Amino acid sequence: MPKDFFNQLLVRIKNSIKDSDNVKATATELDSLNHILDELTHLPSEQAHYLAAFAFILYRVANADGHISDEEVKSIEGTLKQWGELDDVQACLVAEIAKTQHLTWNATDNYLVTAEFNQISTDHQKEVFMDCLFAVAASHD
Repeated sequence: MPKDFFNQLLVRIKNSIKDSDNVKATATELDSLNHILDELTHLPSEQAHYLAAFAFILYRVANADGHISDEEVKSIEGTLKQWGELDDVQACLVAEIAKTQHLTWNATDNYLVTAEFNQISTDHQKEVFMDCLFAVAASHD
């Protein structure tokens, strides 16, 4: 099972925190990145990889209009709890990762992450994930 995406995510978060001026991150975004880094490094490895990949792909759908508002983040959290079989803490973490993706990743990373998600998730997790993607896509105005 490849761990490239997850390892790169951790490195990119650390680099974004260190080089915040060039990343053009707000103080709130830097706080979020620090929180994400702390949470991911304290989760069991398999769970952290799954949640990070889940968030990355979910971001692509949520950001279809080029922006993720605070209301959309709350909607994403609710969707993850309802459809994603995630608890409150996990749902908040995934939504927070999704909201800050623009600081650490770009569109050319899509294939790497989706291929890894395919390898690390079970069929059931993929079905749950698809439910979440459709729910988030349908929630856009």
